[in-house]
Amino acid sequence: MVDIDAGELAKAPPGYGRLLADITNPPADASSFDLVITRMLAEHVSDAAAFDRGVRSLLRPGGHALHLFPTLWSLPFIANRLLPDRLADRVLARVLPRDREQHAKFRAYYHWCHGPTSRPHRRLPAVSMAATPTTN
Repeated sequence: MVDIDAGELAKAPPGYGRLLADITNPPADASSFDLVITRMLAEHVSDAAAFDRGVRSLLRPGGHALHLFPTLWSLPFIANRLLPDRLADRVLARVLPRDREQHAKFRAYYHWCHGPTSRPHRRLPAVSMAATPTTN
């Protein structure tokens, strides 16, 4: 598990490795994963290109990344975009009651979280090339 906040990282279930780091700029020696899965994270990162580069830097050569996030016009996207935070929090508490300590609500940016459209597919190869490590 990777998180920028020690308090959030402490919420990880037992048995998971933990790395206190910013996903947009992880430590150089952290590239040891065959698979990186992010769940409900991408929409909360303000710099999507740095997020992509950071995730790629965590991967071993040949590794893969899978991102799960609400896309353009999904219910969470609409709620976060159209409702003020205080109102969105109350609506969320009604629709999906949660332990607010365990499942806090974070600011959402939705940069590059627009789903399977042609624009993200065109953008990723350029980011990939910029993030691909070179060997000598």
